[in-house]
Amino acid sequence: MYLSTKHKAKRDRPPVTTDFSIADTPSTLYAFVTRDKDLVRRGARRRFVITSARATAGTSVEVLGHDGKTLEYSPKTDASPCFEQKEDGLHIDIMRAQRVYNNSLWPNPVTVKITNIEQQL
Repeated sequence: MYLSTKHKAKRDRPPVTTDFSIADTPSTLYAFVTRDKDLVRRGARRRFVITSARATAGTSVEVLGHDGKTLEYSPKTDASPCFEQKEDGLHIDIMRAQRVYNNSLWPNPVTVKITNIEQQL
């Protein structure tokens, strides 16, 4: 069973809609980043804050469909997702590094899996 909620993520850029689904395991959260023109481009890095989750010692973040290590044709680029817990929420920093189409554009939502979190709903 999934619990779906809509949430506006706080960011240093114009607002982006982020939908959340909390999996059967309450410590796992899926964030669907939508309406974000910068994440359409491959190699674009985005930062946003999730105020409804808190990191634990075992928290990990991954962009589904990507190994989180490489950006094709750019071996020096750090494509790994990262996070930091601050007072105002869980700060997530991700890059869409998959090349699904030859033009490197991806107009669909990017799914971020965040595990071992505490819910702050």
